[in-house]
Amino acid sequence: MHYSPTPLKIVEQAIKQQGKYDCVYCTIDRDTHETFDAALKLAKTSAKIKIIASYPCYEFWLLLHFCKHLKEYKAVGNYSPADVLIKDLCKYSGMENYDKGEERNLFCFLLNNGFTQARENSPIILKNAKTSGQMNPSTQLHELIDYFEKLSQPQPIESAK
Repeated sequence: MHYSPTPLKIVEQAIKQQGKYDCVYCTIDRDTHETFDAALKLAKTSAKIKIIASYPCYEFWLLLHFCKHLKEYKAVGNYSPADVLIKDLCKYSGMENYDKGEERNLFCFLLNNGFTQARENSPIILKNAKTSGQMNPSTQLHELIDYFEKLSQPQPIESAK
């Protein structure tokens, strides 16, 4: 079985290691994690910690590569909201065998299959979610990608006066 640390454990580890870095990004899923709200609260105690939250899960970002999806994901029977979303994700070509715990390089595949669409849809969906107060579904992963892109650009050198 694949071990997945809780949102709180992720933030606690980031707090411990933050001194080494200018900024620490923590990607966490809402899903049914009991420690999600505690993780958000703890992250606010440090200016260096930035939360990248996905509702219900990271796989929502993957789904945005294929469609602009607005349906709230809820638990159904023994399936968590994330399980239900992953079932939807597996309906798309190239994702049929997606397994959350599987070590698989999706970056190249997604970069050539809907990356631009996901980058356009994600901020719009997040803005609507924040406006409505209904965060499920949404993700902030585009903000992390924006940060990476900013880092890849030449940075001005500040002269000492």
